[in-house]
Amino acid sequence: SFVIPAWGKGAGDKIATDTAAAAAFATVVSRLPALRSQLLPPGDGDDEVNEAVAGLVLQCIAAGTLRTIKDGFDLLMSTFAWSVPSHRPRFTAALKAALEHLRDLGHVETRWVDKNPGGPGTTTRSGRHAEWAPTLAGRASHRSALPLSHA
Repeated sequence: SFVIPAWGKGAGDKIATDTAAAAAFATVVSRLPALRSQLLPPGDGDDEVNEAVAGLVLQCIAAGTLRTIKDGFDLLMSTFAWSVPSHRPRFTAALKAALEHLRDLGHVETRWVDKNPGGPGTTTRSGRHAEWAPTLAGRASHRSALPLSHA
């Protein structure tokens, strides 16, 4: 609900109030535009690097919340774009392209770490698994808050 303020008692004020009320009611009863993801706009190719996804991935890796492929899918599933089933293959491809792009730029690397009992990751016989981590350049790019192409 909303409140329409009363501005005064003159005839001109009544017209202004009526106009404001009509505009407010028109807004409330009008059809909303279709929701669409700002992270995964329509028309992005599967092999194109989406700067927004790459920036999100670097931010999460630098923060330590995205280390394994499971973390990557948890991130994808937490976005609005994932709620549209037809976007999921494109979004998964965008995650893969972003990781490759960040690796090629030297912003992320794969590290082998000791396995936590029951922890996620690709486990090897040696009891270690792979995790993504930011490089010094990746950390600096993240902290600079510049677009990846300018960092």
